[in-house]
Amino acid sequence: MIIFILSFLICLISYYLHTIWHYQVYKGVDLKQRGRHFNVSTHLIVFAGYFAFCLMIFTDPLKINPGIILKIAGMIIGLSGIIIGFVATIQKKGYAETDHLITSGIYSRLRNPMYLGIIFIHIGLPLFFESMISLLSALIWIPMIMLWKYWEEKHLEKKFGEQYGNYKNKTWF
Repeated sequence: MIIFILSFLICLISYYLHTIWHYQVYKGVDLKQRGRHFNVSTHLIVFAGYFAFCLMIFTDPLKINPGIILKIAGMIIGLSGIIIGFVATIQKKGYAETDHLITSGIYSRLRNPMYLGIIFIHIGLPLFFESMISLLSALIWIPMIMLWKYWEEKHLEKKFGEQYGNYKNKTWF
């Protein structure tokens, strides 16, 4: 139980900090100017949050039996989220910090594939591993992710104007 609580707190703090960083970018703060150590720290904190969420799933003290159909659906949704997130991350790494829109590959269909992947993971994996509190915690994580998506899209609208509007009309999420 203590590992679950600590994991939840680490995940919560990580997502809270992640939300602050997204808000700062939305407000026009250039986080790249904070230097390499800040960039490494942010990546470590984000990784810690995702790792803590995985620990939550496996140490969740409240197990459910969703039935075989929901368990299979959870596996499909969770694996889809992992694949979508992985493909998007690999594709985006090829561009590093770019001054143009990424509109090819998975980004030709989805504007925010990493966020969608994370949402699928937050729903699917707890279902598959029968972790009730972890599944309910999606009620915290998903609104935060949707807020990140909203701020990021507003930032990109300012940065790319009509080009982003056209891209947004041709893609989902």
